[in-house]
Amino acid sequence: MSKSNWSYAVDKGLAGYFSCTCLPSALDCLYDDFDFPIWFYHFYTKAFLDQQSTRPNKTKTKKVFTTMIKLITKSTRLNQISFKTIRNQEESTSVLQNVRLGGFKVILVTKHLHVVGLKSIGEDRWQFVGNAVPTTEPITTAEVFPFIYQRRPFRKNKNHKDPNIYIFPPIK
Repeated sequence: MSKSNWSYAVDKGLAGYFSCTCLPSALDCLYDDFDFPIWFYHFYTKAFLDQQSTRPNKTKTKKVFTTMIKLITKSTRLNQISFKTIRNQEESTSVLQNVRLGGFKVILVTKHLHVVGLKSIGEDRWQFVGNAVPTTEPITTAEVFPFIYQRRPFRKNKNHKDPNIYIFPPIK
């Protein structure tokens, strides 16, 4: 159902390979019982472009995430999203097995400033969904890790961890 909503957004030029809507597009494809309204694609694009043209603004970012969570779960609690940093194959396998069992939705950072959805399609099978997916072929849990973006530490704080997997709750 939501994959068709995403296709509609692609037809309207609001989603797709060259758009900045990779996060809502991935979520739209992951949630079968939910469609992001088209106004949200406009809202997200404007917020994203505003952040690119000015200094990042945590208040604006929080507003975008709060709106997104409210649309999906009817709640505004951002603590429903779990942000994790996966650094090796074992962590990847463990996290993916747990989220599949819990019915959670997975967003992977695959490149700098790019995310895709990872949809469970069976016991040990996953499918990338959203804008500019790295492969259209189903993959196993063990094959997911090489696609997860590993940011090279360049910050002064070497202990800073940038999340490369976002876990969203199932719709209740």
